Amino acid sequence: MKNLSRLAVMAICLLLTAIFTSACGGGGKTTPPSYPFLFVQNNQQQENNQQEENNNNQEENNNEEEHANTTDVTLTLTDSLNADQIATADIYYSVDNNTKSSDDDQEILKAKPTANDKTKFTISVNGTAENTKIKAVITYDSTGKCLDYFSSYNGVESENNAFNVNFENSNGDFGGGSGTEDDPYLISQPRHFVNINKQDDQGNYLYLNKNFKQTEDLDFSHLTGLKVNKADEDKDITIETVNQNAPLYNDGQGIIPIGKDNEEATSEEESYLYYFQGSYDGNKKTIDGIMFVNSQKAGIGLFTGLNNGTLQNLTIGENSIFFIDTNNESYSYCIYIGGLAASSKYSTIENCTNNAKIVIKNLEIDDKYHYHHNINGIISYGKNTQITNIYK
Repeated sequence: MKNLSRLAVMAICLLLTAIFTSACGGGGKTTPPSYPFLFVQNNQQQENNQQEENNNNQEENNNEEEHANTTDVTLTLTDSLNADQIATADIYYSVDNNTKSSDDDQEILKAKPTANDKTKFTISVNGTAENTKIKAVITYDSTGKCLDYFSSYNGVESENNAFNVNFENSNGDFGGGSGTEDDPYLISQPRHFVNINKQDDQGNYLYLNKNFKQTEDLDFSHLTGLKVNKADEDKDITIETVNQNAPLYNDGQGIIPIGKDNEEATSEEESYLYYFQGSYDGNKKTIDGIMFVNSQKAGIGLFTGLNNGTLQNLTIGENSIFFIDTNNESYSYCIYIGGLAASSKYSTIENCTNNAKIVIKNLEIDDKYHYHHNINGIISYGKNTQITNIYK
């Protein structure tokens, strides 16, 4: 009986050995068996490798497609101030009328000039040159200081797969004219409009009593270094700094109103000594993208004030904003906010429209001194002023 049991055990052992040898491929090899969970792991690893390879291929295809959709073009700057000092430039452009802005880093070109000519740039635009327009160019020196700037409301179109941007500095502070009633100074660039505020070395205003005519739509959108953030249409509007080196950043205040209040005035006449006293004909053009932010001036508007002046045929665009956030601190003076002019004395305003937003946050009234605040879309305070055909 014991012998039979031994024979049975030996038979079972021989049978298992045969099965094991067959599973290992025979030939006397003793390769260990592959267990089912190892098959699962190997298959998963192969799938991961295949997916990674597919992702790499897709990325390569995307890069190739993106490269195929970009065009290398030459941008030449003409009549630019201090062109020999240019180290870098911010170049804003639009494709198929979709304006590119600093909202996304991919939508602005930070370019360097060619080695042998600092007025020439080779840039790659997303699309073809025929569908691309240069919206703005801001140049900087090696320290990051703004040298000069150009902005076009409608954009500069390409010619022969190249762009030529003329900064229009050859006519001095303005685009032409002499400032008289018959030959007004011409305003075709944001720089020209800002120059109405120009002062001499003694601080005297040079142009507040001159005559002006706007010949092009003006777009300040890319020049303030500020961006409006909106949580929704009506609430939590905040202003974010995106470029402190922008030409019209002005310590975060954005555009500086034309003229100023005379803080040293001892009489009513002296109080508006530095108001605009000339004529400004908007020529049915638009000024857009202007931003007045937390100005510490009492009078806030496109013009601080008009004094025997004329403002006509002008539209402020809907991408403009007048913004004050007092951070729950009481202002110890009166605030006059007018879209076109904060104050107007003995003046004429006609055929003008203001589409800008006026946003006041956390404003408290100082009951102790009974200060009041006048906020209006056109003018906040007027005296002997004729206003006709005005829209807000």
